[in-house]
Amino acid sequence: MKHTGKKLLSLLLALLMLVGLTMPADILAQPAKADAGDVPAHEKTASDNGDGTTKLELTVTGDADYDAEPVKANVVVIVDTSGSMGYLVRSATGSRGSNNTNPTSGNNQSFALYKREGNSYTAISDDDNYSGTVYRHNYGNNYTAYTGQRFLNTSRMASTKTSVNNLIDTLLSQNTTAHTDVMEIALVSFASDATYRTPTSATATGWVSGVSTGSAATSLKNTVNGLNANGGTNWDQALNYARNLAAAKAQQQSDEKVYVVFFSDGEPTFHQGDATSATNHTHSSTRGGNGSSTSAADYYAAYNEAYQLYNASYKAALYGIFAFGTNETYMKN
Repeated sequence: MKHTGKKLLSLLLALLMLVGLTMPADILAQPAKADAGDVPAHEKTASDNGDGTTKLELTVTGDADYDAEPVKANVVVIVDTSGSMGYLVRSATGSRGSNNTNPTSGNNQSFALYKREGNSYTAISDDDNYSGTVYRHNYGNNYTAYTGQRFLNTSRMASTKTSVNNLIDTLLSQNTTAHTDVMEIALVSFASDATYRTPTSATATGWVSGVSTGSAATSLKNTVNGLNANGGTNWDQALNYARNLAAAKAQQQSDEKVYVVFFSDGEPTFHQGDATSATNHTHSSTRGGNGSSTSAADYYAAYNEAYQLYNASYKAALYGIFAFGTNETYMKN
């Protein structure tokens, strides 16, 4: 299948927007690779989220030439499970309000919003997409106009799980009973520390393959659904784990491309070993950082791991997906 590599890249770029995850514009600025003179049909649209961010959507379509054997590829999915992933998603049309900058769904940190219809007030839902004047219900029949930040009634973690599982479904749908490993997926989660979710070690064996309706796919999605938000943000270790997986896979199956998709809502607050510059990082089991703010070492360590991942001989493709946070600077950099 001569053009399957392009097809995978198209899927990645199109699928990762499914629940409105915000992506920096420069990530999508690069066109999908194609043979000389082979320009696929494509369309890129942008819509304002109403909170200072923009949702970009890119669709690419084209014909594929099929040979006897498909071209295979591997995807490492990295999911941030730090505490801030439990915050509600900001939205200009959300159904919730809050006195907190980063509310969660529990502990009365958010409240319902209403729209006025004549002399009555009706609670809005996230599906209303209502951007008009909203009201907060205080006591009795007392409703006051609310002008603060609005939120969806769902967390960053829940929305990210939906996107990851949609990605898993679509990638594994490329597999057939005849070719069950056209696409293989490995999962890494991270908070204060990173965890191999599958495989259980840094080897190239044990990746999830099979058809999208199979037991392996179901097990992987159940693992995603079981992730919880708690702890700091160790980009360094997560990217190092992905690099271990990519390197082992490339050594075992050198003709297969490795893609890394990195979901995070924040900034790195932990690192491993020493990092004194973007080019000087000694990775070790010793964790540094305070878990609440980003130091130069946290940033340098993460940058170095990302650079080594991209610049390795197997040239893994790295996509950063900014999941609803308030500062995408580190992700862009």
